[in-house]
Amino acid sequence: MIALHSGVAAEAVGRDDDAARRALGHVREATSGTLHELRSTVRLLRGPADALAQAGASGAPSSGAGPDVAPTGVTGVGALADSARAAGLAADVDLDVPPGLLDGAIDAAAYRIVQESLTNVLRHAAATHVAVSVRVTDGRLALRVADDGRGAGPGLVPGTGISGMRERVALLGGALTAGDAPGGGFVVTADLPLRLETGEA
Repeated sequence: MIALHSGVAAEAVGRDDDAARRALGHVREATSGTLHELRSTVRLLRGPADALAQAGASGAPSSGAGPDVAPTGVTGVGALADSARAAGLAADVDLDVPPGLLDGAIDAAAYRIVQESLTNVLRHAAATHVAVSVRVTDGRLALRVADDGRGAGPGLVPGTGISGMRERVALLGGALTAGDAPGGGFVVTADLPLRLETGEA
């Protein structure tokens, strides 16, 4: 997201300074969110017992930050959609996950899948609309991100983003698919457990 908006700003400087300022504002917001996520991860690594206890109570690692900081679990999906809208993409969100239901690792993974998928839509899809669904279905977390863009075509070679998402989901006991939709566009789906089984990473 940062790379995308910084590229927009670079192209707009001298031609459309208002657009450049807007793009730099998005860079600032994305940087703030990323730094918050890194701080939360470091806090988790430094104090695993306390952080994991807080994650079990809230469904995500506690940041200790104020309420104005965007969450990095499924409750932050709406903020991700807002960022996509600010970049000119129409975005619909269907979010139905009861609070505290997900393990912290599952919660964070779901957020990152949506984040990576929306970034790919903005960078590659030439789409005008994206629909994001994160729901609990039959005791599992079902995630879907579908756009109306040009798709990848029959020769799709998964990039590091898709491969990384797939590996992360597999480590958590789930499965992820990504490819062109029958009616056009590109779809990412993920199926995850709600909580980690003993022995899972």
